[in-house]
Amino acid sequence: MMLVALVLLVAGGTIWIGKHRAEKIEVRGSLSAEDLAGIKNAVRSELRREIFPDSSWSSVKASPTATLRWFQSQINVVSVLGNANTVQVGFGKSKEALDSFELIKGTNGWRINRDSWRFVPQVY
Repeated sequence: MMLVALVLLVAGGTIWIGKHRAEKIEVRGSLSAEDLAGIKNAVRSELRREIFPDSSWSSVKASPTATLRWFQSQINVVSVLGNANTVQVGFGKSKEALDSFELIKGTNGWRINRDSWRFVPQVY
């Protein structure tokens, strides 16, 4: 039992370290380091939420694919749209962004704009 726990701990640590590697993010526009950190946290949180959104059987079946997608996704581009309170974030498996989110800065920090959630036509 201890061996299984040790193996899971090492595997989890390896995944965590691999996921938190330094990303090279291209910022188009002017953003503070604090804003960029908030944007990264909001996008990563949304991608983690997709792994197991509810307790349905379809979520269980889709969780391996969603976990792999989360692990492979990297934030590539953050583009400021208009003012500094709205940005579009491109992310994907490779240097070329495959998906994007539009984020809005509110009083509680950055949040995903649900009106333009997922597969937004990119305006890069």
